[in-house]
This record gives sequence, C-alpha cells and structure tokens, in this order.
Amino acid sequence: MKEEKTLPVDEMVAYEEFTNRDEILRELDAWVKNIQRMTAPSTAIISPRRMGKTAFLDRLVNTVFFKPDNKVAPFYFRMKRKETTLHNFLKEYATTFFRHYIAYCSQTKSCIIGSETCRSLIVRTR
Repeated sequence: MKEEKTLPVDEMVAYEEFTNRDEILRELDAWVKNIQRMTAPSTAIISPRRMGKTAFLDRLVNTVFFKPDNKVAPFYFRMKRKETTLHNFLKEYATTFFRHYIAYCSQTKSCIIGSETCRSLIVRTR
C-alpha cells in the first residue's frame, strides 16, 4: 500500500489518474540531476490546451521536492487571472519563491502554505 505524503503543491489530477507520463518524468528526472552540474539545457513543455501540462508540472515539482540529494529547489508560481500592480506581483512572487526555497531546505511543506513554523524559520535566518 502506498504511503500518503503531504505534497507541497496540490495536484489537479489524482495519483491513480496520472498515467502514461513515466518516460517523460524519467527524462526530466535526469534533466533535474544535470541542473546541479550546470549541464541541463533549458527545456520547454509544449502541447495543445487541456493535455495535462499543469498536472505534469505539479507532479514534477512534488517529485523534485522530496529529492534533496539533487540539490535543486523546485519553485512553483501559479499566476492568478486578476489585475494587479507591479508592486503586489513582485511581493507575491518573492514571497512564494522564499517560502518554497525554505520549505525545500527544511523539507517542511508548511512553509509553502505560510504557517507559523515557516515564520519562525524566516525569523531565525535573519
């Protein structure tokens, strides 16, 4: 029986329904390992609408998050369809980046959500 993990990014597709992506995930796993050695070229994921690109990225971020030996901190920023100012966008982007980075380094999902645990980690690093 598969052990349930609390994932840093909520996946849009149930684990059992995410199928036929093993080969691509293996290729990207090798790509992630090469990032640390600075030998990974830029990569684009291109396909028509509604083909599972977002679900695929959700799974990739969650997979990389639980592999700290790769020394690649996954960062996931989901754009909202709303009007915003540059100041607010940059604040939200930077906050999300630092939360994900701290969560990865401490292997604590609660930092992504913005819990008290994360706030105390941030205060200790100042």
